Amino acid sequence: GDNKDGGERGEGAEEGELDFEDQIAVKDDAKLRFSGHKGPVHCVAVKRDMSQALSGDQEDTALLWEIKTGKVLRELKGHKDTVIAAAWSPDETNFATASMDGMIR
Repeated sequence: GDNKDGGERGEGAEEGELDFEDQIAVKDDAKLRFSGHKGPVHCVAVKRDMSQALSGDQEDTALLWEIKTGKVLRELKGHKDTVIAAAWSPDETNFATASMDGMIR
């Protein structure tokens, strides 16, 4: 999805991968591809400072990423169905995920 600040945009790529396009560096058309999900990615939420992203997949898992390195900081399990939404709190110190199981975590 698009970042409201016009910064990085994350979106599902091939199965289990996540693409980040740097919309600021339009002339370079920079793209980072992160691998870590075991199934298709359904949602992405990027911090305003573009330091971290949260993504959710069809395999009931959310991953917290460090964008600069592509490193998975945390693997979040607990949902019993596809993770369909991810969001940061207004101060970006917390985040939540929602799943087709009806739970928000």
